[in-house]
Amino acid sequence: MANPDPDKITDEMWQLWTECEQVISGVRLGGIWADKPGYHNTVDANQANWPDNYSIQLGLDLESPHTKARAIDLTMSDAQMRLHTGRLRAAALDGDPRLSAVREFYGTLDSQNVYGLIKDSTTGSWRSSSSDSSHLWHIHISVFTTFVNDWDSLAPIVSVLADSEGDDDVIGLKKGNSGERVKGLQAALGRAGYPVDVDGEYGPKTAAALLEMRKDMGSSAENGDKVTGYAYAQLLSALAKKQAG
Repeated sequence: MANPDPDKITDEMWQLWTECEQVISGVRLGGIWADKPGYHNTVDANQANWPDNYSIQLGLDLESPHTKARAIDLTMSDAQMRLHTGRLRAAALDGDPRLSAVREFYGTLDSQNVYGLIKDSTTGSWRSSSSDSSHLWHIHISVFTTFVNDWDSLAPIVSVLADSEGDDDVIGLKKGNSGERVKGLQAALGRAGYPVDVDGEYGPKTAAALLEMRKDMGSSAENGDKVTGYAYAQLLSALAKKQAG
């Protein structure tokens, strides 16, 4: 399904939903834009109606775009809520850079109490935060305004929810690289159905396998010479598709 409201939702935020749908079993979209104060609404709307709202106080939140929603709600089962809130918590407490674009998240670890963490910059310290009981059945993730149209910054969030165990370290790899990270990329491509020798050398065959995978996932990429955040998200989708049979 295409972005239903491009005036208020960036294509990248919509893609965040479609990629989450691929890696979280049974997940439903709780919403992205909503006409209320906070990150579900736009910077412009908050400034006009709720000028003291916390979602428009930081420099990262005053950058463009000012007309787009900046949060997503993911509704899921109790078990999935506990699992995925736990993954977000573990990544945050570990200082995982995959959450650099995230301002805050809320969910539950025990199906009884809302759990949330918030930070004020891409590398800032996380601190406890709270919200209403609706977050017992949906996970809320806010992103800094400046990243809502930056897929390379949003894609790593999907890998945290998918519990990729740091495989996102392949982001940034390019043709000519070698080592264990390249082996990880090659192994992941193989598991996704695009076999290549796991030799740790990012050469023409690895580039060709990456490009083939990206094309199959709908990309218009012209080569497989670099693993961008977008390419990594497509690899996650390919893995999920392969596992689903």
